[in-house]
Amino acid sequence: NIPAAIINGEANYAREILHHEDIGLYKEHEAENDYRVVLDMVYHNAPVALFINMTNEDEEWREIVRQKDFRHAINAALDYTEIIDVLFLGMGKVNPWIPDVNDKDLANELLDKVGLDKRDSEGWRLYPSGKRFEFRMDVALNPLFGQPAEMIKTQLEDVGIYTPLKQIEASLRNQLRDSNQLYASIDWLDDCNWPYLMWDYMPNSRVGYGRLWHQWMQTAGKEGEEPPDWVKELYAIDAEMRSINPNTTQARDAEKRFAEWFKEYIPIFPLARDVIDPVIVPKRLANVPHSGRSSAMMFAQEQVFFKPA
Repeated sequence: NIPAAIINGEANYAREILHHEDIGLYKEHEAENDYRVVLDMVYHNAPVALFINMTNEDEEWREIVRQKDFRHAINAALDYTEIIDVLFLGMGKVNPWIPDVNDKDLANELLDKVGLDKRDSEGWRLYPSGKRFEFRMDVALNPLFGQPAEMIKTQLEDVGIYTPLKQIEASLRNQLRDSNQLYASIDWLDDCNWPYLMWDYMPNSRVGYGRLWHQWMQTAGKEGEEPPDWVKELYAIDAEMRSINPNTTQARDAEKRFAEWFKEYIPIFPLARDVIDPVIVPKRLANVPHSGRSSAMMFAQEQVFFKPA
């Protein structure tokens, strides 16, 4: 029990294994223990995002989720500020890569537009065939994935999207991912805080929102499935960003095109950015950073030292 170990004085140096809901408890016992709670640094990642598998073999699913308006509907249905307030005690920002809309009326309008305008007797949206549309989420059994998934489920069901959620062992989740059987899931997302150094926005990364598209691109069309033009455009932008000096006008132009592309097509849904990462350090520890990424402090411990008692 990590919180108990910390407040009982058994540990005084921790990061990443801490949860935001325990910050108040740590602060309450700070004076009586040899630790202090540092809230000056942010995670290196989103920390998580919602991914939709657009190359799943389910033809009805593909027909809906590949429509740009459907992804804009999902984005409009999600209340990122509420997610940040609940999961991270408000200590984070809405990701600037996506339109911050939070408009259920717009979400409903767009869902009707893409062909989900009919509902069953329970109020759930139906495919044009009459079968219930299911936004199935299978997530690894971990509160970091399960808690945001539960909030997303509630927000999507508010606009009539039936959202069954399963929390399963990570190995089983990965089997579903590798066999391209996932519909939607939650996973880490690093690149929103380290833009263009990580590539989680690419179709093969993390959950893999377009694994078959990536196979086609990597094999010059010999394997996989030919991606739509908007995905090919991403590969062109990404190749340019990786190949040029980041301190040039050309690089800034490419990054601007990427940002515009992302807001138009919304391939993935980052839930936050610059989320405060609570860190527990000994009270006598000096040279602890007061900004930047918390992971950098943990991976460069030679920079810190203990002050004399």
